[in-house]
Amino acid sequence: MTRSFKLITWNTCGIRDTTDVPDKRTKILQRLNELQASVAFLQETHIGINDVSHLKDIDGWEPYFSVHHSRSKGVAILIKNESPFEHIKHNIEPTGSYIVFICKLYGKCFTLVNVYNHAKEHKVLQCLSEYLRQTARGVLIVAGDFNTVLNTDFDRQYPTGHAEPLRPYLEEFILSLMLVDVWGLKNSGKRDSFTHFPHHTLTDFVNSFVDRGKLATILSLHD
Repeated sequence: MTRSFKLITWNTCGIRDTTDVPDKRTKILQRLNELQASVAFLQETHIGINDVSHLKDIDGWEPYFSVHHSRSKGVAILIKNESPFEHIKHNIEPTGSYIVFICKLYGKCFTLVNVYNHAKEHKVLQCLSEYLRQTARGVLIVAGDFNTVLNTDFDRQYPTGHAEPLRPYLEEFILSLMLVDVWGLKNSGKRDSFTHFPHHTLTDFVNSFVDRGKLATILSLHD
C-alpha cells in the first residue's frame, strides 16, 4: 500500500481572525486539508494565555503548541488524526521559540522540531542544538522560520540589500546536527528554494531540514 506522508511548514503570522483575514483559522485549516498534510508546523501563532482555545480543540487534528504572547512568536505542531502516530514525549520552549515532539509515525520513530527564531534572538539555535544532541530519537526533522536564508541569490525572491545576522547561527546549527535541506537538495540551482509570500497574505519564509543520515527513511514513506 502507498503511504502518503506530507509535512507542511507555514508561518501564519497569527492564527486568530483579523480585519484583513476574517475566519483566518478556518482558512488555514482548510488549506492544510487541501494540501493533504499529515503534519503541520505552524510558526508565529501568537497564542497567549487567553487564546488557547484557538488551538486546543481542532477537529481532525491533534495539536501541540506553545503559549507565550498574543502578538508575537509561538509555534505549533498539528498531527492529522488519520495519521498513525504514537506520542512519546514533547518539550515546549517557554518563550515560544520552539517545540520538540518525539513520536512514532507509520511505525517509525521521529523527532519533529518546529522553530521560530526571532530576529533579535541569537542563542535559540545553539540551545536547541545542545538539547537535540541529548534527546533526539529516530529520524530528526526540523522545520520553521529562522528569519534568514542560506543563499540570498537563490532563497529570496527579491534582494533585500540587508545583512543576514542570523545566517551563521543557522549554518552552525545545521552542521552540528548533520542536517540537509531536502527542498534545496531536490531543487538545486533553482531560485526561491524556500517558499515566500508577501506579508499581507497568510505566510512568510519557511525552511525545513532533515537528518542527513536518515534521508532514505523519509523517502521510503512515499513508496
